[in-house]
Amino acid sequence: MKQLFIALSLFFPQHRLADAPRGFFGMGLSDFRMVLGYWGDSVNPIGAYKEGRGWLVDSECTRYMRPGMRIDLVKLGLGKIGTFRVERILSPSDEPPAAGTVYAKGRAYGAESGDPFSEPIIGIFDPGGKPPKAEIISPDDDTCRKIARDFLKGRGIKGKDLRDMFVSQIVKVDLEGDGVDEVFISVQSSENYLSDFWSKESGALYSYLLMRKLVNGKPQIFVLYGEQFRESGDADFTMLFKVAGFWDLDRDGVLEIVVSGEYYEGFGLGIYSFDGERFVFRAGWGEGA
Repeated sequence: MKQLFIALSLFFPQHRLADAPRGFFGMGLSDFRMVLGYWGDSVNPIGAYKEGRGWLVDSECTRYMRPGMRIDLVKLGLGKIGTFRVERILSPSDEPPAAGTVYAKGRAYGAESGDPFSEPIIGIFDPGGKPPKAEIISPDDDTCRKIARDFLKGRGIKGKDLRDMFVSQIVKVDLEGDGVDEVFISVQSSENYLSDFWSKESGALYSYLLMRKLVNGKPQIFVLYGEQFRESGDADFTMLFKVAGFWDLDRDGVLEIVVSGEYYEGFGLGIYSFDGERFVFRAGWGEGA
């Protein structure tokens, strides 16, 4: 249960009520950039960066939201696919599993590219901002699969557990704007990873979200999220992390990574920065039993 608490704490920040700022309509929001979850007829804040204040968690973002706000809808690999216009802000939900979440109802325009409940579509509020270019690579790519296999071998995975490796996502992006692409790989012990912990015949369980990056000309692997169990009975639950998008929220020239996380009874979205040595969690939201 300790592991469950630690993992879910990445997505469930404490919700705090905030009053609307004074002079709201005159202050401007050019120094405020926010990531939101998108659910078709509603959005909810995940986290944001504001000049002079730094990183804001989801509950701190609500004071900057208002009817009429236009939010870009962004899909990984495609860029901007539409716009969401906020019509009204709801009171914080008191219904589990979304207790404390503030949703904004509204209407989406031009967002026909995929189901928001299965595709990585996120909302971005950043007036004048442009989506970075990111390329989705086939999970059958031999080079990337070898990168994943070599990493797993180093973690002691072998035999059938290694042969059953399932690559769920590969994304290429220039994270630091230096002209050299980084590669993100999400890999699990099977296609049914989120339910395998119930089975007594699953063997070893593992799930990783990796980044391959060249450092001084040499490839290195950095782990954004990882979990590994010798056998299914060792896991109280399992989680699967994938990239949902990228954006330079704090304008430091390095893209933040927006990730989606799932377990068998819930899901969430989180924002991470990369400081050159490790990934740093900035803000997140989640709901589940």
